[in-house]
Amino acid sequence: MKTTKKYKDPRLNAVMGKPEEIVRVPGRKAKKRLVKFGRKEQEALEARLAAQTLAGLLHKARSDSKLSVRKVAEQMDKHPSRVAAIEKGSTDMAFRTFVEYAHSVGYDVEVRLVPTDKDREPLTATLPSESTAVF
Repeated sequence: MKTTKKYKDPRLNAVMGKPEEIVRVPGRKAKKRLVKFGRKEQEALEARLAAQTLAGLLHKARSDSKLSVRKVAEQMDKHPSRVAAIEKGSTDMAFRTFVEYAHSVGYDVEVRLVPTDKDREPLTATLPSESTAVF
């Protein structure tokens, strides 16, 4: 019996099932090849999963704020297609873009570290908007 190594992140296991899949080889009839996911593929999947998670939050925030993609794009001084790409999980989004987007739809960004030990308190930091930041 062959065992396969599972991903470190259990969310990836839920998305991918096993760290391998059978794919058809282009141009060959009925031939299949086993493709193993290495470090690069795993990192790409992790980035995609994180981007999709953040994109879902931004989309929900925009929907709850009852703003259109055009209005958010206007507030961020970006093209509407860029805002739409962000909401679809574009992995090239900088963290400051995430914060700017959240602020443009009326949300602050709070970073929270939740301890695994129940005796410790969570640590929280709120990222201020540029208009309220003091440097």
